[in-house]
Amino acid sequence: MTYQKGDIVEIYFKLPNQGNPKPHPIVIISHEDVYHQDYYYIGVMLTQSTHIDDFSFEITKEMVTNHNGKYSQARCHLITNFEDTHIVPNAHSNKMKQSAVNELIAFINVITFDFPLE
Repeated sequence: MTYQKGDIVEIYFKLPNQGNPKPHPIVIISHEDVYHQDYYYIGVMLTQSTHIDDFSFEITKEMVTNHNGKYSQARCHLITNFEDTHIVPNAHSNKMKQSAVNELIAFINVITFDFPLE
């Protein structure tokens, strides 16, 4: 397994109502057992868009290891699985801190899947 939960990588991602897939950063939210089962990662698309809606999760500078000074947010309903071969090499070298990934996953569970927190 080359990448780990929290790593930010770049893949070609097709957005709704767009033609061809375009490169977008993705944060890996799956743990290594998922990868070892089928050699796939599960990730959530990140964007620098400042458009805020119910599915937006802001990524602050405290949440990542190498903040580039640009605004970023996870689009919590844009979740995908992908293989190592889909990752654009050397495109991103950043990582979300474990506590931030856990917060993101909890937000996804509530906002995207309507999974109540106890």
